Amino acid sequence: MGEIGTVGVPLTTLKDMEIFLESIPIEKISTSIVATTCVAPIIFAQFLAVAEKRGLDINKLMGTIQNCPIKDFYCSHIYLRTFSSIDPCGY
Repeated sequence: MGEIGTVGVPLTTLKDMEIFLESIPIEKISTSIVATTCVAPIIFAQFLAVAEKRGLDINKLMGTIQNCPIKDFYCSHIYLRTFSSIDPCGY
């Protein structure tokens, strides 16, 4: 399907997650969620709640979730003066 929300998505409420996943068949794809703050457990709970509301068996869902607050701190607070094309926050 590709990438969505590559520069961030505000998922403050369960309704936000429902709208975000509205047309995505989460039971048919592997989902990768990266949270750069300490909210990964909350986002994961929202994801599971959406799956349960859809009547899906959460044991059959595929994907990963990553919580990386150090990356957020590093990329938000470090400024590199260089002519290099290296992105300290990229994968």
